[in-house]
Amino acid sequence: MIDGGAPRALVLGLNPALQRTLVLATALHVGSVHRANSVDERFGGKGQGVAAAIACLEPERPPTVVQLLGRDPSRAGERVEEFLREERIDMITGWFDGATRTCITIVSAPNLTTEMIEPSVDVPDEVVDDLLARTADALSTHAALVIAGTAPPGAEDFYSRLLAILVAREAAPSSSPHAAFSTPLVVLDGYKGIHPLLTTGRIDVLKINRAELLELAGAGSASGPAGAETPPAGEQGADAAADEAARRLLCPLGDVAELGGLGQTRRAHASAAGGTRPVDGSDGGVLAVTDGHRPAALYTMAADGKLRKWQLSVPRVNAVNAIGAGDVCTGVFSHKLACAGFGGSASPADAGAAGLCDAFAWGLAAASARCTYLRPDEVTVALTFRLRTHVSIHEVEVALK
Repeated sequence: MIDGGAPRALVLGLNPALQRTLVLATALHVGSVHRANSVDERFGGKGQGVAAAIACLEPERPPTVVQLLGRDPSRAGERVEEFLREERIDMITGWFDGATRTCITIVSAPNLTTEMIEPSVDVPDEVVDDLLARTADALSTHAALVIAGTAPPGAEDFYSRLLAILVAREAAPSSSPHAAFSTPLVVLDGYKGIHPLLTTGRIDVLKINRAELLELAGAGSASGPAGAETPPAGEQGADAAADEAARRLLCPLGDVAELGGLGQTRRAHASAAGGTRPVDGSDGGVLAVTDGHRPAALYTMAADGKLRKWQLSVPRVNAVNAIGAGDVCTGVFSHKLACAGFGGSASPADAGAAGLCDAFAWGLAAASARCTYLRPDEVTVALTFRLRTHVSIHEVEVALK
């Protein structure tokens, strides 16, 4: 069972990296020799960035990151673990014989970033199975489950297997040892190959960027559905394509077989509890879409089947390094949702759409604050609080054909 205090998050960051950031005084020219002014070494990986953002806000109740690390003479895996321990992040680690990938970020004038990532190596089945069992044991002590990024070769079905365990426990009869199992909020930050995860109906929140959403709408190979139409050209056409993709993601399974299912289990739980569904759809799935420095969007499906959309402004900052900003947004957004009662034994409808938008606004403010620093995982709480006041929220009409 989940104890008192601030809710803890279990973050799946299966594909970590040792991150090196090189800063150049000049522009980057392909084919030339460059000498870096400075080099910084930290942990990398989407899940690790998500966990670091949460730990920054909740140092007394840090998240737990689930990861796969390799052991080889370079000691890259050991260094990743050491860096995470410095941030007081709890870890559930599966160790295997092999290399932990390295990610190199080059920051060059005028504040441009280039990232180069090594390929991940295959992870043995026995390591994956052991890590899955230990992760499943940890589900009952965390109020939020955050799935961040892709899995390395050999662990591709880790997420779907864990969700199947979660669904089975939540459906356990009263005589089962899992009858008192607390229902966590489940957040997914990813878009490649997400169809099997959506069909479980157990993803409550999907957080992606606009380019990824448009790829889901127009390139079937990214998510599973084949033959989807190419998004119309132009900004208005792209907006319409994004809105249509949002509708398809939030529709119940069976209505739109290609994408639907986001938040379906949450809606079912809310219906079983009785009462009237909130008109804003906050008891179902949530789609949060970022777009760099441009306004972000948050979507829900209303009780009458109407798509609802809120637009959130993004604070303007002097960006130094934007890599990792999306991970920071996901971490803070997920933490604020869990704090507002979206998950656990509380009804997610308690906070309503206002609570959803406020949580997303905090994530956007933290992401903007992160862009002002060099390190991909660095967040300043004071600047985040100040930038939150610059995030405006308003609902916009969605006109679907």
